[in-house]
Amino acid sequence: MPPTTGHPIPMSADAAIARYFYEMRHKLLDIAAGLDRIQRCAGGEKALDDYRIAALVRAVEELKSRDVGRAERVQLAFSDPTTAPLAAAPPGKAAGAYDPRRG
Repeated sequence: MPPTTGHPIPMSADAAIARYFYEMRHKLLDIAAGLDRIQRCAGGEKALDDYRIAALVRAVEELKSRDVGRAERVQLAFSDPTTAPLAAAPPGKAAGAYDPRRG
């Protein structure tokens, strides 16, 4: 099925697969290896419940979708879903994913 949003890409799907497959495969293997390293650490099993890891898992689930717009939905897996403005930015460094405990 052709894309329903965005601009057409001036190459065939076969050419795009040939060009990007190994790069995409590498990125997935890197994520899997990172999760394995975390799990082997002291406290690793509990760490897999961390909100940042949960966001990664939600993002990876989006890869199963056959709908165009995966990149946007992956980004949203890490984003703050609240709409109310904050009085001030939370203290500390950015976490890279929304922490529902901090609300």
